[in-house]
Amino acid sequence: MKLFVKVRKKSLISFVVFFLLLLFILILLLVLYYLWYVGNVPYIKWSYPRTETVWSSYKDPIIISFSHPVKKSTLTPRIKPEIKGVWVWDSWFGIDGLTKTGRFYPSQSLTSDQRFVVYISGVSRKGFNESHELGIVFNAPKVPKIIDTLPRPGAIQTSENLNIKLKLDKSLEDNQTIVLRSQILKTDNSYSIKVLNNLVYVNINEKLEPGLNYNIEVWVKEGDYLSEESSSSSNRLVKIGQINYQTKEVDGLIGVTPNGDSVKVNERIRLRFTRDVDPKSFEQKLVISPNFDYKVKWITSKQVEILRSVNLEKDTVYSIHLKNGLLYSDGTSTKSDLIHTFKTIGKVQVVDVFPLNQSANQPVKLKIKIKFDQEVDKSSAENSFFIFPKVAGKFVWYEDNTLEFIPEKQLEYRMNYTFGVKPGVISVHGLDSEKEFSYSFRTRDNLVVLNVPTCSPSSPAYCQPQYPVSFSCNVYALKMVLAWKGYNLSPRSIISEMGYDDEYDGVWKGNPNKVYVGNADGSWGYGVYWDPSKRILDSRGIRSEIVKNWSISGLAKKIEEGFPVVIWRYNGTSKVGKYTWVAKDGETVKAISGQHGGVVTGFRGSSENPTHILLNDPWFGTIWLDAITFDYYWSFLDRVGLVVY
Repeated sequence: MKLFVKVRKKSLISFVVFFLLLLFILILLLVLYYLWYVGNVPYIKWSYPRTETVWSSYKDPIIISFSHPVKKSTLTPRIKPEIKGVWVWDSWFGIDGLTKTGRFYPSQSLTSDQRFVVYISGVSRKGFNESHELGIVFNAPKVPKIIDTLPRPGAIQTSENLNIKLKLDKSLEDNQTIVLRSQILKTDNSYSIKVLNNLVYVNINEKLEPGLNYNIEVWVKEGDYLSEESSSSSNRLVKIGQINYQTKEVDGLIGVTPNGDSVKVNERIRLRFTRDVDPKSFEQKLVISPNFDYKVKWITSKQVEILRSVNLEKDTVYSIHLKNGLLYSDGTSTKSDLIHTFKTIGKVQVVDVFPLNQSANQPVKLKIKIKFDQEVDKSSAENSFFIFPKVAGKFVWYEDNTLEFIPEKQLEYRMNYTFGVKPGVISVHGLDSEKEFSYSFRTRDNLVVLNVPTCSPSSPAYCQPQYPVSFSCNVYALKMVLAWKGYNLSPRSIISEMGYDDEYDGVWKGNPNKVYVGNADGSWGYGVYWDPSKRILDSRGIRSEIVKNWSISGLAKKIEEGFPVVIWRYNGTSKVGKYTWVAKDGETVKAISGQHGGVVTGFRGSSENPTHILLNDPWFGTIWLDAITFDYYWSFLDRVGLVVY
């Protein structure tokens, strides 16, 4: 009994010790977490896409995961360029007011040349008087690539119809479609496409002739797309592959001419075989429809011509039919019917134009081309040509029946034009046209762009770091114009040369009119203004000028003269706010939330009244802002510009 009590007592002591140890560890972890939670500001711990990577697909949500639980009510997420969709914030451990993870579900797709910035302001822990700004940068989903095809390129086709299976490295986005180009594709109805995930099934509806080589180009057409509506204003074509096929002889028959759907009525009809043909059997098995009087002329024992005394009928489908059992001289015979069809030339049709119908942003120095499906009377085609608004010009003809119209003067900017040919274009060999062919396009805005280095995937040296958030945009803007003048300086060396002040006790103590306000590597701080920036240029003999309280027209005129302008503006994403602080030298510093730098390198419209301003942005790369938005952002710091000559 005593032994039982002693064992029980020891077990109880062990349990208490274990419980106290577990409690101590739990308290220690809570204390450490509290110290970490209090001592570290929130940051983006994980994201999809990761910063400076590629968004795999618009079908995937953007995911932002913070290091700390933060207040939902203060979060203001923005995406540039703007893309429609909805943000959903998870509740942290069921606490509705706190979150650590948010997801953005897009309802829009943009073209693959976009660079996105996700910028979240108002990041704040519960119980803290703070407001942080965090962001990531990534590129739009890429255009898919062809990784496999069936049949394989170069394969010999044994049938008249061609079915192609394309395997892509990723699925098409909602704003992307497959477009084919080939000599065998006469119209939009010449092929059909079915897409299933990353597989594309193509059915060529045109009949393939035996013994010929075919080349098919595969393009992706993409544009801005909304789930409920689409816009063709930003359509672009990207070639993703080219496939070559060869058709095989059919039962000894390797070719029949003519072929196609615009055959001249006086064309010769010839058949070529791989083996010697029995002439008597050939005449017995030959059926031509519609029928006409003909004679058979053997050029060689493997090649025969169908002679006729009159021309073929226009706009008519003819069939050359060799019934099965055609004998060859070696004793073999065909096992199936050999049928070849062609269509004679009909009414004049337009088969291609440039610029494309309903296209936008066309250059004002433009040559208009109209390609006919057959030879036409040039004078009648020129007389039938029209363009509205009316434009004077001259005509040039090419051997492939293409009419080119060259305007005497450049077209107007931002103008809708309609062009085409009226009915009555006279055919040389076929039938005259009986309908009007009409097309439209829109010219681009007047555009002035300077070749100044900018942030891009191919030039990452001009992109300010994003993770953790860098506050060196003003320095990177200066780096761009220095490179434009032939000087390659690192941001750290620029900050070191202009001087920096990183003293901060809840309020900055430095003066951005004198030095860079922030730490030496630019990862934390406010930034720097125009005077220190000008000193860097002056020290290298680069002439520059600071202009304050400027106008957009004055800015555009400097760009038109060929001189980029460094500017300071509101970034368009942070919580809007102006404030001041008194620097340690006694000067009152005028500041704004979301202060951001960039270089103006172009504009659209006239310099007197530009409609859009082009910015080389250390975050976004090359971006366009409409003039009203740009002026609003620029006004926060009194429209200051540093002109670099």
